[in-house]
Amino acid sequence: MSFYDAIRVGASGAAEKFEIERSLRFDSVNSTYLAKTPSTEGNRKTWTLSFWFKRSGLGTLQNLFSTGGSDNTTFFDARFQTNDTLTIGVYTDYVLRTNQNFRDPSAWYHMVIVADTLQATATNRLKLYINGSEVTSFSLDNRASLITINKSLGINSTAAHEIGRHALDSDKYFDGYIAEINLIDGQALTPASFGETDSTTGQWIPIEYEGTYTKSGTQNDGSTFVTGSTASNNLAPANAFNGTPTTSAADAGSMYQTSLNGSYTVTLNHAITVSSSLRIQGYFHNANFNQYSNFFVNGVEQTVAGTPISGTANGSNSGVFEVSFTGTINNFGLQSLPTSITGIAQFIVDGEVLINGFNDNGKNSFYLQFADNSGATATTLGKDTSGQSNNYTPNNFSVSAGKDDDSSFDTPTNNLPTLSSVDRTITSGVIVSNGNLRWQYNYKPASKTVRATMALPSTGKIYMEWENEQSSGQAGRMSWGLVRYASQSSTYDYQAYNNVDYINISFGGSTWNGTTHLNPPGSGWPSFTFYTGERAALAIDCSNGKWWLGKVASNGSTTWYANDGGTDGDPAGGTNESATLPNFTTATEWMPFVGWHDGGAASSLTYYANINFGNHSFLGTVPSGFQKLSSKTLDTPAILFPNKHFETVLYTGDGNATRSLSNVTEFQPDWLWTKSRNAGYVHLLYDSVRGAGNSKALNLGGGVSPGTGAEGAAADNATYGFLNSFDANGFSFTKGSAGTTYFNQLNINYVNWIWNAGDTDSATYTVKVVSDSGNKYRFNDFGTSAVTLDLAEGGTYTFDQSDSSMSSHPMQLSTTANGTHGGGSAYSTGVTYQLDGSTVTASAFISGFSSASSRKLIITVAASAPTLYYYCYYHSGMGGQANTNSTLGSSNFDGNNQSTVKVNTTGGFSIVGYTGNGVNNSNVTMGHGLGVAPDAVILKNRDTSPYGAKEWVVWHQDVGTDSTYVYKNLSLNNGNASGVMSDQFRTVDANTIQVRSSDSSNGKVNANNNKYIAYVFSGVEGYSKFGKYTGNGSSSNGTFVYLGFKPALIIYKKTNNSDNWEMHDSKRNTFNSVTRQLFPNVNNSESTSTNVDFLANGFKHYNANGNTNENGDTYIYFAWAESPFKNSRAR
Repeated sequence: MSFYDAIRVGASGAAEKFEIERSLRFDSVNSTYLAKTPSTEGNRKTWTLSFWFKRSGLGTLQNLFSTGGSDNTTFFDARFQTNDTLTIGVYTDYVLRTNQNFRDPSAWYHMVIVADTLQATATNRLKLYINGSEVTSFSLDNRASLITINKSLGINSTAAHEIGRHALDSDKYFDGYIAEINLIDGQALTPASFGETDSTTGQWIPIEYEGTYTKSGTQNDGSTFVTGSTASNNLAPANAFNGTPTTSAADAGSMYQTSLNGSYTVTLNHAITVSSSLRIQGYFHNANFNQYSNFFVNGVEQTVAGTPISGTANGSNSGVFEVSFTGTINNFGLQSLPTSITGIAQFIVDGEVLINGFNDNGKNSFYLQFADNSGATATTLGKDTSGQSNNYTPNNFSVSAGKDDDSSFDTPTNNLPTLSSVDRTITSGVIVSNGNLRWQYNYKPASKTVRATMALPSTGKIYMEWENEQSSGQAGRMSWGLVRYASQSSTYDYQAYNNVDYINISFGGSTWNGTTHLNPPGSGWPSFTFYTGERAALAIDCSNGKWWLGKVASNGSTTWYANDGGTDGDPAGGTNESATLPNFTTATEWMPFVGWHDGGAASSLTYYANINFGNHSFLGTVPSGFQKLSSKTLDTPAILFPNKHFETVLYTGDGNATRSLSNVTEFQPDWLWTKSRNAGYVHLLYDSVRGAGNSKALNLGGGVSPGTGAEGAAADNATYGFLNSFDANGFSFTKGSAGTTYFNQLNINYVNWIWNAGDTDSATYTVKVVSDSGNKYRFNDFGTSAVTLDLAEGGTYTFDQSDSSMSSHPMQLSTTANGTHGGGSAYSTGVTYQLDGSTVTASAFISGFSSASSRKLIITVAASAPTLYYYCYYHSGMGGQANTNSTLGSSNFDGNNQSTVKVNTTGGFSIVGYTGNGVNNSNVTMGHGLGVAPDAVILKNRDTSPYGAKEWVVWHQDVGTDSTYVYKNLSLNNGNASGVMSDQFRTVDANTIQVRSSDSSNGKVNANNNKYIAYVFSGVEGYSKFGKYTGNGSSSNGTFVYLGFKPALIIYKKTNNSDNWEMHDSKRNTFNSVTRQLFPNVNNSESTSTNVDFLANGFKHYNANGNTNENGDTYIYFAWAESPFKNSRAR
């Protein structure tokens, strides 16, 4: 299920207010686990287990939950395997093994396991849900053979129940955090009882469980057995109500007939109501029940299904039959016909087995909140607050203040950072443990620094603490500080960076009780000694780039140091800071880290450091106004729902001549990139500025001038299919008459990546009069007068005529060139006039024009509006043409070359159309409308005449320049390394993109009168990012890249050597690992040779593929979000 496909959306404020106070940290090093052995059995066939968890250690066998029986009816467990898939098992057999990998340590998962073995369908007898969605993809599924109907499972047995350990083997300890554990004995519930999708963020959030922990169910409380004509042949009357299904004919119970033509009645002491379902289970003479038996309720014969729901019921096997009855039952009756042998062992009412005596479903229910950390006992930390008194005994947990405190503030309602177990390039030497808050360094490895899972916010004030664990006399130096996450490295040795990329506080020297050092240094940075029990504190003013270093004494008092070496630092007052963040633009570029600073190290020693982001109580007093770093203190994203700006749409061709996909996007598409997945057809790209329709595609991927063909060169036409239209919430297309088509070919799978370039077109043009071979109108001080405008249907445009040069030249619109001077009249459809802020009539606009200080003509262009002309009411020959286009985009005059722009400033995306002017050796600029400098641009010549088809040109902020500082470009249609082109994309600023040609006949960026289209992107925090990283060549622990969001689409390209472009998305792989890849520069069908995880905060490679992670190579990426990290669950 995608991020937005919710089971239910919570609109009430109640669910959003539910807060989980604490979680419990589990650590394999300390062998922590919770345990309880139930004294009596509960309902072993029907139950629900719900809990939240966050992983820390990865790649080892780890049990979340386990029972300790020694057979497959008393042993049950949920366990992570060494490849981080999840298995659910019964004793020596695995029932389920997921295809999903669970190796995202940056955020929380919600798991619900539901057992209901009374269900006829095997897949309904045991269900697994993650983050509100049922898991249906398994590499192993043995439910049909191992979870048979009416099977009793280990949970709610009297075997030991353990959380965080394998109960039978006493090993396989869990590493991570667990919160909000609910076991509901006797009820099969859904995730909607424990969580819902927040309507304001799209996040799956916890809600308070409001159901019951006990359920009286279908109790019988004693029965009177009234026998019929063959009473002497009844066997063990109570067995039909003992809660156990029959395993032999002799165990069929009170309703078993060994002679023929028998009949009898069972009267219940208490009437039972059947609301939806009545089933009978037992041994029957034949699978056709009605052929040999009659079944009665309250003396009335009932219709029984002719064949069993399960089993064969052929005289030697048991079966379950459905009875068509609802209502109140006072008695059952059975009549066996001649030659029949009939026995009923169970009555199943509304999914619950009727038993003799009180049915106390719920006696083994429990609710563990971990809210009481006053002790590490069964009545405090392990206390059950369900009312059932099923406390769990904590083993090896600590609630002592400091680094050993396992009672954590890190919860699903306030996710806190830890050190990242995936953000490092080695697995030996450096170890993170203790909930990923402890850094361990066993010797001096090549890589030794580990970043946190969370970057700083752009505003606000953050506090954290650091503690070393060393004894005196151990030489070496540990580091703690902040690093710019834009500085991706294959080694993460941040002390090797220059001073603009990191701040590094190092501790040590000849002994661990040594001096501190700072990089970048202050003018009088102090030396002071840290002793056992003391900690370092860091207070960061993210809004202003200031930070303070403090030393926290064992009694909690803090000394704050200033930049001049004094002890008068004042973070609460915002003065006398220790230092400022170098190269500070926004605090969101900075991440905490712990590591080793260059210095003497004894290879035989082990070094430890502990960091506290607020995961447990701080030793020092937090300065006023400062808070812990957490999901609550992260910036609120500008885009809460990325699917309103980008979407991936999949479909399978049905072979119809035309087809519309409606309600597949939350916006009207503006840029659509389509590709067949299981056929080697080219990529086709359409946009709303050029328009949909026959022969409007630009192609990629070979087959047509190796992906360089001009518009329509891919033969997207009536033969091969084409895009018909961009619709309100989707798109429509024509299949084409050929057997091989680009759209809707029968049984071909297609992927469509779709962007929103703004909901509406609008623009304001400042109009002035200049002398240019006579007086002419000029817009926005552009260098050319009386230009032809592009206005989009549905767009609203304001022509501001307030400039003094306009005082005697009121501009109007007409359908006739030169307006009234050409025999036409003023155009009025959708036109309003304003003078000094008040709406006036057309005549009043003219009469009051010269005396008004503010003068505006506003038009909303009607559908199918005619071509318009702007003209002067008084003077001939001053105006020009205004095209009213069914295609979208509006004229932009920010550059020295006019462009047509469709822009989504919120989403950081614009589509720019322009016509080349053929000027050589000069910078040609076009406006892009974003208002901020773009991070990446993809550009294509739409024409072939007169210079032939030209390649796609890509500019990316991290591709860089050559030795003469000339910008390098890439080609989207080939895998070549980046290089300087004779026709090149030069640079960008907040208003324009810039190209330059040494010979415009090359045609890539500025051939005279050739039409061009550019797709322009700027990063939006929490939604999109365009950056770089260095590959490390590891297939088991590849490079991690922090994005600040969970990705929906990533496009990669190696820049220093040749290799294919590659792209992955979260729709073709809805869970990790993401393996399905396509290549923009080739037309290959989808393959699966790459392995990458999409995480809540970025992505992590698990491959050594040259396209994405070759050792030492540099890669650029384009990435868009499925959800911002602030609102993400672990993937």
